[in-house]
Amino acid sequence: MKISLHYKLFGAILAAILVVVLYMTLVLQWSFDRGFLNYVNTAEHGQLRKIADDLEALYKKEHSWQWLIDDPQKAAVIIVESYPEGRQKERFLQRLGEKRFDDINALSGPLPTDIPVHFLRRVFLMDENGQTIIGYDPDTSRPDVIKIYNQNRVVGSIGVHPAKYLSDSHHLVFVHQQKLTLLLVAVAGILITAGLSLPISYMMTRPIRRMAAATRSLASGKYTTRLQVSAVDETGQLANDLNNLAEILEKNRIARSQWIADISHELRTPLSILRGKIEALQDGVYQPTEETFRGLHREVMHLGLLVDDLYQLSLSDVGAMSYSRTEVQPCWALEQAILLLESELKERSLSLEIAVDISQDDILFADNER
Repeated sequence: MKISLHYKLFGAILAAILVVVLYMTLVLQWSFDRGFLNYVNTAEHGQLRKIADDLEALYKKEHSWQWLIDDPQKAAVIIVESYPEGRQKERFLQRLGEKRFDDINALSGPLPTDIPVHFLRRVFLMDENGQTIIGYDPDTSRPDVIKIYNQNRVVGSIGVHPAKYLSDSHHLVFVHQQKLTLLLVAVAGILITAGLSLPISYMMTRPIRRMAAATRSLASGKYTTRLQVSAVDETGQLANDLNNLAEILEKNRIARSQWIADISHELRTPLSILRGKIEALQDGVYQPTEETFRGLHREVMHLGLLVDDLYQLSLSDVGAMSYSRTEVQPCWALEQAILLLESELKERSLSLEIAVDISQDDILFADNER
């Protein structure tokens, strides 16, 4: 199954966003749970101050904690009365009125590790001697307590064990609502990202599609193909390189056409000379002398050299062209060219004079045929 680069890029962007959103969701959820639990503990400490004030007022009236030891349900009433107005407070008060509330009576001994989070079950009260009157013993890890005074004398202290997890219904409802909101935000973020990633990936791959189309056009022989370059990034540089390649291919095509024209011209000259001499022999203009055959042989050899040149040019493309250099006289090639044109000069009643100011002792180290 072939998947285009457009969808691959879209999938990569979407996968990266999904990982980021998932990570942020988990971190925010952990941070919210931890922060909200700290908030609950802080709020309960403020609630504990109100309970301490009520107990201090009752102690001044009773002058001891015996009334609370005899009837622990009164402590439950004081604690529940400190709750803000709401369904939880009404439910606790209803249970107290029906004599079905046993949380306070059931608390004694050390603090269990699985203590419920309910504020009522985590409150403890100690007398001036540090003896626990209500609630679980704070043991060695005593939390922060609020001292209760009577006539400038400490008569007791009240504290609350910090909640380690949430279990109160109103807290759980609030946390559930926040988690649902966070989930909806995460889903909305993913949908928005998917909606934006698709056109973004399409726009990012559009230059690549244009270059692919231009490459196919060049492969079909349309060397005039050019791309409009507006970007200054890597895609822009690639488009410039593709334009340079197209320009080089077009120049090579023109050079090849010129090269073929030059080859045909070079081959036409010795062929014309050969045809003229052979026709002259057929018509009886020239006699089949040794000199005539030497001239024909030179023309045939010249054609052979031109064919060899074509082969050598093909080798030059790969850097394998060879040369055969020897010591030659400077005017040797000129004399050979004039001899080839001798018959045509006679036919047109032309004469050619050569005047070269070169010493006979001058020698060139060159390739005779080239």
